[in-house]
This record gives sequence, structure tokens and C-alpha cells, in this order.
Amino acid sequence: MSIFETRKYIAFKELHLFDDMIINNEPRISQELSLRKIAVITTVFAALITSGIFIYTNLSSRSDSMAGTQSTSGFSCYGPAGVGDNSTNRFCYDLDSQAYSNGDQISAVVNIGGNGTSWTQSTSSQRPIYHTGTDAMNGHAVMQFDGSNDCLKMTDQADLNTGASTERTYIVVFRTSSDISSRQVIYEEGGATRGLNIYLYNNKLHVAGWNFANDGSDAPWSYSYVDSTVNTETEYIVTMVYNGSNDNTTSGTITGYLNGSSMGSIGSVGKLYSHGDDIGLGYMNRNSYFENGKGNGSGNYFEGEIATFIQYNYAFGEAHRLILENSLSAKFGIAIANDLYGHESTGFDHNVAGIGQLGTDLNTCAASGSLLQISNPTDLDSGEFLLFGHSLDSGSNDEDNPNGIMNRWMRKIQFEETGDIGDVDVTFSLDQSEFVINEADDLRLLADTDGDGDMSNATVYMGVHNVTDNTIVFSGVSISEDVQFTIGSTSNLNALPVEFLYVKANKEGDRTRLSWATAMELNNSHFEIERSIDGQDFEFIGEELGNGNSNNIIKYEYWDDYLPTHTKMVYYRLKQVDFDGVFEYSPVVYVSNDDEATQMRVYPNPASDHVSVSKPGYDFDVQILNQGGVVVAQKLGQQDQAQLNLTNVPSGMYIISVITETDKESQQLIIRH
Repeated sequence: MSIFETRKYIAFKELHLFDDMIINNEPRISQELSLRKIAVITTVFAALITSGIFIYTNLSSRSDSMAGTQSTSGFSCYGPAGVGDNSTNRFCYDLDSQAYSNGDQISAVVNIGGNGTSWTQSTSSQRPIYHTGTDAMNGHAVMQFDGSNDCLKMTDQADLNTGASTERTYIVVFRTSSDISSRQVIYEEGGATRGLNIYLYNNKLHVAGWNFANDGSDAPWSYSYVDSTVNTETEYIVTMVYNGSNDNTTSGTITGYLNGSSMGSIGSVGKLYSHGDDIGLGYMNRNSYFENGKGNGSGNYFEGEIATFIQYNYAFGEAHRLILENSLSAKFGIAIANDLYGHESTGFDHNVAGIGQLGTDLNTCAASGSLLQISNPTDLDSGEFLLFGHSLDSGSNDEDNPNGIMNRWMRKIQFEETGDIGDVDVTFSLDQSEFVINEADDLRLLADTDGDGDMSNATVYMGVHNVTDNTIVFSGVSISEDVQFTIGSTSNLNALPVEFLYVKANKEGDRTRLSWATAMELNNSHFEIERSIDGQDFEFIGEELGNGNSNNIIKYEYWDDYLPTHTKMVYYRLKQVDFDGVFEYSPVVYVSNDDEATQMRVYPNPASDHVSVSKPGYDFDVQILNQGGVVVAQKLGQQDQAQLNLTNVPSGMYIISVITETDKESQQLIIRH
């Protein structure tokens, strides 16, 4: 198994600066992390143990998509933010996991919740647009509705409109446009007699419900709504909690929350009976009801962007709501009231989940994506929470380890504790496509209880491997201020399959010289050289043999004698192939066919794990700055082109600048993991 990524050998030359954490990319934790907040850091792992070899594989390509959490057989609490599962989370639409490209029309959005029904639009002229560029939300995809006729619809669903209900929770993440005064439906189900809706009107967001028909002792109940003022071109998380009467009365409530703050509650609410008029996202689909009376037909189209729609078949208590809203806040970069997790800016904004209790409402089990699950807190009381999210670090560290531990993975899980929840059980899923575990007994959990970053004196925990679920469980793990966790291996031999120092392409006359170097190789059969004229479609042009297994620096070179002349740019990548046929691609590099093309070029953009920048014929420094002007990554003293590792840089919008002795050029860079 192979890895194409620049790891600690190159990382010595890189500096990553963040608001709450300084990362120097040195091998030792004490040199990597300078924390200014009380926190818990856990490093999770991906490993292949074969014949006594502990090999870390690359998970850095994973985004914090909510997909995948819905199918982890070894976890029981795999809903969004670790709240519920498919039996309770009936609708969940994660745009990052959809098969669209920036600018595509959206014909269907797959539901990864338990119900499985998609939002659809069969008419091409009414399809919203999929956006991942400058219109994305904190680097995550959105659906753009034009306010004219864009909309999505759904067939009748017992989980929504055709089944009688007394409890439901709805969450929508959206962005307003410059128009917030006209009536615009964000979501609605039902019609003029019974239903629920969320809509904009007169500079306010409305959350409403009604059941006018005399359906029983718990109906009718009149139309009522709560509202809250909104601003133009602003991102929001709206939560509707329908907690109707289940005692044959109309003593229930509907409560709305906007960015974590209460919009108020509607009283005298009973059961919501079957309301067969259709379901709409971004418009009114065949009738609804508003503060001024009936809404007939279809219309009231929404202008703006929607990032996700989530629905549960029960009424959230305060603990469940706070956990999910904090997760969405971290993912989409939206400030909320009751913020319990403050590590988004330091790269730990991926798959934020949590356990906690408020009053009698509690969540004692939560999975963060498909990587790990926290459960069974021993001392959880009201007002106490433990939230956690992971970074996209990858690579291994073979220094500063306790006796008997030969290696550990660099990916981290960041915890933030409110109160003292006691000890927990930690379950890691080994059911990942990127690795295989043959000897799970070699894995250990390391706990640096004093939090000084020196893992040499860490407490070592042994886990229990569950073969059926393909998980490993560490029971009774202490959660305390500043403790740091990581996973290590007791294997005698530790190696990374292929460690690349660099990959470069230089035009020399009418030829291209490709050069690359490896710091370590394992099971490396050969490299296939591929070329492209558009950076998308690549063709095989040659091959260089690898060196099998090596712990030494090895340099390679390949000449492309047939450089295409009909295009300004020519792109190259390496396909590294193992003896067993497993392969990985390198970052893409390119040369310019335009002798006068000396301007700065950045690719790919949007970027994920790596970004390349070139300024042919120049020596330069390159910097990436966040929106606050802080340098989050840089390389100094580069020539012609450079590659920067982005696995420690959070998703979002940045400025990338190339600085020469006489000039400075800058472009916008989007990072989306």
C-alpha cells in the first residue's frame, strides 16, 4: 500500500500558524503543538500490519462529509454529530458527498439518512446550481436557488407529511441573498389545512405550524408562528422542534432557534395529522399557509443557498440540539450562541460530534465520522459536555515514544470538555478502505496525562479487537485537562511505504525533465509517468523502476522528449505502483509552453491535501494567509515552482501570494477537505 504525500522530511521547512495552535511540523509533539486552551487531543490511526510491519496509510483525502457515518456497522451512534442513528435521523443531505462539480445543475440530492428518499427536480430549467467555489460555505458545497423558479421536491413520505406525528426536529443551514423582504419558502410540507413551514418574509425568518381540521381531541389547533430578524447575505442555522401533544390534548409546543438563540415557542399545539399536499425545498409546493392566510399553488421561491437539510423523527431536547448545532457551526463556520467547541480555526473542524447532558436530556454516545466513537461516560451531569473533531494530519512519528512503542500516527482528535464527564470508552473503526489490520494486538492507545507533548512517559492502554465489527475498544480511558492521546504500534519494524521529498517538472529546450526523490520506499515496484494538456485527462508516457524496499534517499529522473506544442500548459503526475498492484498518484506538476508566461499559477484550485504554485524563471517565497491576514503555510527560497502541504490547514478561503525581489502576486485559494 502506498502513500503520496509530503511528510515530516519536507515539513521541517514549513511553518503553519493558527490562532490557537502553532504547528512547526517537527516530529516531537512538544515541538508541534502550543495550546492556549484547555483541551484533549487524540490521535487516531490508519494502519496496515503485515508480517510485523506497522504501516500508516493516507486518510487525508477524507472530508468531514456526513456520509459514511451512516453506514459504520461497528458504531451505534452514527447520526450527524453523533446524535441518533438511521432509525431516528430520517433525512440527512450532505452536499460534499454528492457526485456534482462546481456549476452543475442539481437533478437529485441523495438522502444518507434512514428514510433514503432523495430531493429531486426533473425540469432542467428549475434545477438549483451546485457550488463549491467562492459561493461555498466555509469550503463546503451549497445549492444555489435563483428566487425565480429553482426548487426541489419530494414525493409523499410517512416520515414527513402522510403520517400523523407528535414529534419531529428539522434543521436547515442556509444563506440569505440581498432580498429578505419578499416571501420566500425555505422548506414546507402540507397545505392550507395542515402543515409546517420555514420561510422568509419582511426581513424576518418564520417557523410555523397548523392543523385546522377537527381530527380528534388533539386537533384542531390554529396556525401560529415565531419569527426572528435576519440580515442580507448572511449564513444561518435554523432549528424547528415540533413537540406536539401526546396525551390527546393541545398542550404541545413548536420552538424555533436561529444560530443557537431561541426565536420563541408556540403553545397550544396538538398532533399533526396526515397532510398530503406536497413537500418543497426552496419553494411552496402545492399550497401552504402563512401569517396572512392561505398560500395557493406553487411559488414563493427562495433566493439564496442551502447547505444541508436534516430531519429527526423525535423532538430534540437541549443537549441534542446544542451538540448538533455546534457541529454544524464548526463545519460551516457560523457563529452561534452556546458555543461549546472552539477549535475550528486550528484545523479540528472535521466531523465534530459530542456527548453531554442538559437537564434530563442526554447524549452518552457519539461517533465522529467513521473513525471513532466515544461512549459510556462515568460521571456525566447536567451542564457537562465533551465535544470532539479531527484534523486531517497524516504521516507517522517514530521518535519520543514510550518503551516498546515503535511508531504512532499523526492524525489528531481534539476534545473540548465542559465540566468533568469522568472516564469514557473509546472505539476506533478499522473498517476503512485505506488500510487492513492483520494483527490488531500490536495497537496501543498512548495517553500523555500531563499534556506536555512528551509521549516518552505516556500511559499505555491495551484495547480489545472486535473481529465481527472490525473495531478496537479501549475501556475506561481518563479524560482530564490537557491530556493527549495517540495510537502507537509495538511492531518491531516501522516503515512508511513511499516517502516523497519532492516532485518537480522543468522545461529544458523542447523537452521536459521530471525529477523526484523518495526518502523511504516499501514494496515499490515502479513509477508510471503520465501527461495531460488540461490537467484532468492523463495518458501514460513512460515508466521508471522503483527500488522495492529502501530507507535511503533515492533520486529519480525522466525526460519527456515529445513535449506537446499546441497547448500553453503541460501537466504531469506520477503513478506509484506496488508489487501487489496497489497504486497512488502524486501531486500534479506542470511546465509552461509559453516562453513569456512568467505569471504566477496556482493549481489545483480548489485544493485539498496539496497545492502547487509556479513562477517560471523566478526565485520566490510563497505564503498562504487566512482572512485575518495570518500566515498559515509558507515556503521560502523556492525556484520556478513549489508544493505546499495543506493537510493541517482548515477548509476555507485564503490568499496565496508569491513574493519575488521585485514583485508580489496574489490569488484567492479555496481549500476544501
